Amino acid sequence: QAERNLAKALERATDLAELVDRLEQELATTRGEVRRVADANHVLTVRLQAAAADAEARAMESETREVLTRQNAELERQNKELRRVVNNLMGSTDGAPPHRTSS
Repeated sequence: QAERNLAKALERATDLAELVDRLEQELATTRGEVRRVADANHVLTVRLQAAAADAEARAMESETREVLTRQNAELERQNKELRRVVNNLMGSTDGAPPHRTSS
């Protein structure tokens, strides 16, 4: 009876040791998977940050273009006005001397 109990206890101890080995292997596998997921998460975070920075840069570029377009239109308007004034002044000096008023 004692030998049988000892054999059963030994068999159970062996089964438990095998179970512990399997669990340790699964734990190692799980740790590896967690590392891979963490690495992938880091890559995705970096990509997301880069995409956000890119979107912000595009928005700033678009806003800058709009401002420059408005400034360019205003400069063109001022240039036309200056040409008109210059042409008027040149036209007034072609024939007779310009009319001066005393202030």
